[in-house]
Amino acid sequence: MSGTKIVTIEETTTTQWLYAELKDYVNTIVICDPLRKRLLTESPKADKIDASKLVRLLKANLVKEVYYSTDMFLYLRRLIRGYEDLINSGVRLKTQRHVLLGA
Repeated sequence: MSGTKIVTIEETTTTQWLYAELKDYVNTIVICDPLRKRLLTESPKADKIDASKLVRLLKANLVKEVYYSTDMFLYLRRLIRGYEDLINSGVRLKTQRHVLLGA
């Protein structure tokens, strides 16, 4: 596809994964706050209706973006989480040893 490619998605639990997968294929990814989309609540909720609402909000420049970090910050978060898991496992092992030895 030629031209500028903009993807607009609502923030959900899988948004970070989707952001990482799509960022190399599009020019801009706009992740919006789903609560702000309630500006256009005139019909029941459905995927086609949500998509058309997002397009109208994007064209009117009314989409409130949610910040998502780059891969560098994700790598740092994984390192920190791994360190925390290692510390928690060490504490758990020491507690189990203390209980088993009855000391």
